[in-house]
Amino acid sequence: MRIFPPFYAYLTFIVLLKLAGVLHSSSYNIFAAFSYTTNFCFKCAEEGSWFTGHTWSLAIEEQFYLLWPPVLWLIGRTRSLWVALGVLCLCPLIRLFIVLTDPASSSEFFTFSTVADSLAVGCVLASVRPRLHENRLYISLIESKIVVLAPVLSLLIVWLGDVMSLSAKPVYVLLAVSLQNVCVAITLDWCISYPGGAIGRILNARAVVFFGTISYSLYLWQQPFLFSGLDGPIWNFPLNVVFIGIATLGSYYLVEKPSLKLRQRLDEWWSRNRAKQGFNRSFSRETPVDLNSEDAVGGITNLA
Repeated sequence: MRIFPPFYAYLTFIVLLKLAGVLHSSSYNIFAAFSYTTNFCFKCAEEGSWFTGHTWSLAIEEQFYLLWPPVLWLIGRTRSLWVALGVLCLCPLIRLFIVLTDPASSSEFFTFSTVADSLAVGCVLASVRPRLHENRLYISLIESKIVVLAPVLSLLIVWLGDVMSLSAKPVYVLLAVSLQNVCVAITLDWCISYPGGAIGRILNARAVVFFGTISYSLYLWQQPFLFSGLDGPIWNFPLNVVFIGIATLGSYYLVEKPSLKLRQRLDEWWSRNRAKQGFNRSFSRETPVDLNSEDAVGGITNLA
């Protein structure tokens, strides 16, 4: 309920601008965005893909939501850990294969099969975190100052991805990206484990929390206002920044927040319904009561 309504509200806005002739985006791009397949849309690298191209990461997230819960349900948490570990090993090999067969390609960074390890590492962390926090070596690592190297190294790997040569690409996709995923996981665990630390206090500051709260709407709506090919003052700096803020806040307060409240009400209704059904099933399994008995008559009288 949080993801769908704001996303389709944004896509509706893009379609209306397309129909009005304000912007160009092919029907292929629009369909890929609507179906959460932009990350597989290799034909989307055409004129007009800017307005929906950023949804490739959202598509990967939704594909993960479709796959991971059934895996947990079908084989359980213990075996699911081995699946996640297998993904961590398989994805680097797929990236390497793509780079070796087509060095100029960039699909090794966008398809689900090549970036699923960035999600799988979070699944592994969630599964083994209790045991990690019983390990003295790991605890000494995240309690020491050396843990600061994890986010620094992660950012360094991102920078190297922009400046590396094609000859270094195989090593990068095989080892560096995997190392980056591990560094992100360690950084995340560090921040969660020590919310009272300096980094934790910054992340829990009211302004940062608010920015994180509206970040999904910001992610959606910044794209059209950062496109330099549209004519008009609202598409250019500094008015484009103002309209990014207006669109983001409008999306959050008018679409995202109401949809979250609706989801909460639906969850409460579902919980009450399940509890009622559970009570009815439990009651039906009890020994039948003779309604003509004195105890039954007395109980009914008290309820009345």
